[in-house]
Amino acid sequence: MLQALNSSFAEGTVPVLAPIHLDGSAAYRRTVAKYYIEPTLMEAQELNTTNLLGSSLYHIKAAAGVGIAASTAVKDSSQWLTEAAIGQPKQNIRLNFDTGSSDFWVFSTDMPASERQGQSAYAPTNSRSSVSANPGQASTWNITYADKSGAAGVVGHDTLWLGGIAVKSQAVQRASFVSQDFFSDASATGLLGLAFGKLNTVKPQRVATPMENLIAQGRLAQPLFTAKLVDGTVAQGSGGHFTFGFIDQDAFVGQLSYTPVDTSAGFWEVNSPYLRIGRNGVDIPRPGALSSSASLAKRDGQPSSPLAPTLASLVPGFARRKGSCGSLSTKDAESVSKELLSWGQQIANGLASLFGRSPSSRDRSSAASGLSVFDGSMQSGLVPQHSAIIDTGTTLMLVDDETVLTIHQQVKGATYSKKHGGYLVPCKAQLPDLFFMIGSAYHGVPGASLAFAPVEDNMCFSGIQSRGTMDRDIYGDVFLKNNYVVFLQQAGSEQIGIGWRPDILPKFAQ
Repeated sequence: MLQALNSSFAEGTVPVLAPIHLDGSAAYRRTVAKYYIEPTLMEAQELNTTNLLGSSLYHIKAAAGVGIAASTAVKDSSQWLTEAAIGQPKQNIRLNFDTGSSDFWVFSTDMPASERQGQSAYAPTNSRSSVSANPGQASTWNITYADKSGAAGVVGHDTLWLGGIAVKSQAVQRASFVSQDFFSDASATGLLGLAFGKLNTVKPQRVATPMENLIAQGRLAQPLFTAKLVDGTVAQGSGGHFTFGFIDQDAFVGQLSYTPVDTSAGFWEVNSPYLRIGRNGVDIPRPGALSSSASLAKRDGQPSSPLAPTLASLVPGFARRKGSCGSLSTKDAESVSKELLSWGQQIANGLASLFGRSPSSRDRSSAASGLSVFDGSMQSGLVPQHSAIIDTGTTLMLVDDETVLTIHQQVKGATYSKKHGGYLVPCKAQLPDLFFMIGSAYHGVPGASLAFAPVEDNMCFSGIQSRGTMDRDIYGDVFLKNNYVVFLQQAGSEQIGIGWRPDILPKFAQ
């Protein structure tokens, strides 16, 4: 049974400092480069490729560790940062803890100071516990994004300190080259990947991630870590915390809802089959192949077939209008979305056909917030398979075009901006709350989170954008900062648990 403790006293808690400055457009462009995404919305296709991928911003996530560590503010940055350390004596470093990658790399003295941009560097020669490979036998690593930015170097071993806990003989990917547009922020030292090891880029043989070593070395009471990210614009810079080895009982209310993780691609990937816009909104099936509800208990990661009935087949006339990749122009999108507003009964009828009964008669249970959710059994048998990656290393939420267009049609004044490369919403508008089903329970994003960051003329870059050609959604910090998330890394039984947060519940419309 998983143990919940109070984070104020439990070893394994690291506080997080939230960002002071946010740039939504740059964060979106960086994710497009990270995941090699090609745009599908017509306006995005018209953007100059360099303009779309050329941002130097990489959104840095807060470090989480075992033990207690202090965090410091970083002025004019778009980062959640805290300190870890490497070596004996300890050399302090600031890291991005990223559940969307599996490399642990840092700026190092292997890279000349003249080529760094003010970042502090790990010096292996100053550490008594550092072990370097013999010349000619060192492993190497290379990370490259779609915009041709990247980093590369060699691999050594040293003691990694996460809070007060030592991870011995941890492989440290020491950077000897980092392109200026890959990682330009002077306040960050590197990145620590928390995805599954198959994504590690070390050659000729991958190395164990810090989380894998924490488990193997018996440093954790339970094989898990958790994330509670807090919006610094609300909490005056206090960014929440990560815990390793235990669940913070004070970070959520009610019960945690668990769902299996598909690890086949190396990500923390879950099924997100339905969307609800507003607490009393219609349950909208997401695009994806139908599979039995048993798949909610265990997935093998293999593609499902045949093609599922989604909005395109449940509602006559809802179809992709442009392009072989399913591209939609804004004009077509507005037409489609307006039609959706008058198709509520048809959608309900389609759901009744899909599930064999009316949604209104489906068994329900209540979350702590009072939001109705499907019961865990999914007795109707078949659900859409719509994959989403839970990624602390991504700032925004990137979802399929149908979802992007449908959501923004509900916002008066929302518009697509060629200049900024994404959807904008009025900063002070009454924005709809959104609820995404993960596994068999809904979890929310308050409407205010749609207004991610100001751009111009009282307009804000939206927190939800298109995933383009990506075949999975990416649920980044816009989702994570509104939910408490548990990452259970138990071999063969990997799960994600999500809970309602008491500090977020008042933000939802009642």
